[in-house]
Amino acid sequence: MWLAIVLACSTPYAQSCIVFAKQEELFVTEELCKEETDRVTLMMQSQGMFARPACFKIGTNLKE
Repeated sequence: MWLAIVLACSTPYAQSCIVFAKQEELFVTEELCKEETDRVTLMMQSQGMFARPACFKIGTNLKE
């Protein structure tokens, strides 16, 4: 299962950033997760925000 996350910032400063996680809906494949994060990222960018997508596999350790 994959968790979709988008980091969105209203200015280039870190204080304006918010992390959006779609925790109510996990994705079965990384491809489906990336499709969702790309869609949300494009929507936020069209509203003048800086946005970066990411997908994290549930149950893995980031230090590995």
